[in-house]
Amino acid sequence: MKRIVLIIFVCAVTLVTTLSAKAQIERPFTGQIALDLRSFNASGGRNRSGVYGAELNVQGKLGKGWRVHFEGAQNNAKSLTTAGAVFNQFITQQANVEYLAGKQSFSAGVVRLPFGLYDHRETYASGLIDYPLLRGDSALQALDWGVTGAKYTGFKGNTQWETSAFGGTGAGMWGNQNNVSGIASRLQTYYKGVIVGLSRWDGSTSTAGKGQEGTHLTGVDVRYTRPHLLLRGEYMAGDHAGQKSHGFSIDAFYHLPKFERWTLSTRWEAFQPSTNTTTTRQLTVGVRYTLSKDWMLALNWRKNNGPDYSPSWTPSSRAGGDFYFQAYRKVGF
Repeated sequence: MKRIVLIIFVCAVTLVTTLSAKAQIERPFTGQIALDLRSFNASGGRNRSGVYGAELNVQGKLGKGWRVHFEGAQNNAKSLTTAGAVFNQFITQQANVEYLAGKQSFSAGVVRLPFGLYDHRETYASGLIDYPLLRGDSALQALDWGVTGAKYTGFKGNTQWETSAFGGTGAGMWGNQNNVSGIASRLQTYYKGVIVGLSRWDGSTSTAGKGQEGTHLTGVDVRYTRPHLLLRGEYMAGDHAGQKSHGFSIDAFYHLPKFERWTLSTRWEAFQPSTNTTTTRQLTVGVRYTLSKDWMLALNWRKNNGPDYSPSWTPSSRAGGDFYFQAYRKVGF
């Protein structure tokens, strides 16, 4: 299914590009290569450093409202944290053709699943090195997926509506893959400094040895901004791959007024992927330094009570907590 859609995607790009060339329309393409370098320094002596991930993003305007998006990544989480499964392949998380018509857009191919705070670029702009537990710590019960299907986005006043219908193999942030399907929608509105989002996903997710299981999730997310301050929270609950699942995360970011390159950050979160596992609770405190527009440095300290589900990409911290250092490098073209 995914291969067929990718073939259709390539054919569509070729067709639209040809039509644009005939119309002598300029087709500017831009892109970015990003490298995520990390050092993991645990209180238990498990110290590791290396390339955590690499990512390629390409966007292009094909003429008269047509656009193309590609995003692929390779993750090396297992070798640095010793947690989770091994996925060393380069996977496609987004590859779609989009058509913009006024305040509406239509996309087809591999699209992002619109549930909660799913724009992963917010993670790398925050100073908190990893995603919240509820978004992707458990491989089969993750919320961040590149899914094969179609997506509609519309705007009216302060409100944005996103709906996606999808099915087939989904690609996760860790390089993990799973069969996910259904319909997911997200409604977002704002008033002054407050942005509120409501999400719903009804469909199915594959499980280890049980095949497709029902997924019916509801999510709420909130952002609140003031000068130099951003508060962000997300909550999710429902049936995920046949299991009762719920979790939340609360983030705070403060940009120091007299030291613009510095950002202080913290996160408190909890996640329980199923009723037969203990709720994982984790506190993260961090600082980010913007070296230049292409370089960001971040240092996080984490303390948790140790996940008891598998696979998990969050190592159990020792009594003194664990330190993580990240050097994030972007190269545009």
